[in-house]
Amino acid sequence: MESYIASLQDESIVLITSKGRLVTRGPWTKMLELLGADKIVKLKDKLTFVGFKGSFRPDWVKLVTDEDKSRIHQVLPIPVVKKMKLRGRDMRRGEGTFPLSPLPKRIM
Repeated sequence: MESYIASLQDESIVLITSKGRLVTRGPWTKMLELLGADKIVKLKDKLTFVGFKGSFRPDWVKLVTDEDKSRIHQVLPIPVVKKMKLRGRDMRRGEGTFPLSPLPKRIM
């Protein structure tokens, strides 16, 4: 799994599901952390994960674990953009091929 994740391009959305024996720490959890999961992740037998490989962690990254079943419903904004403050105004900076552009102004 490590080589597969390493081969993915940056700004990739990653979906992972797993059912089976619980693995508490190791390369598996390091890969989840690389994709945006919290460092203190509590794994259980069933896992569903929506992650992101890139230089930042979007707020929609989500990990769900359970003993019996694991479901996730997640809406992803496309394109994925990094929000940042610039000179006191909100700006969005697109990653990859999306240029720096201000948020649209409200029309009154």
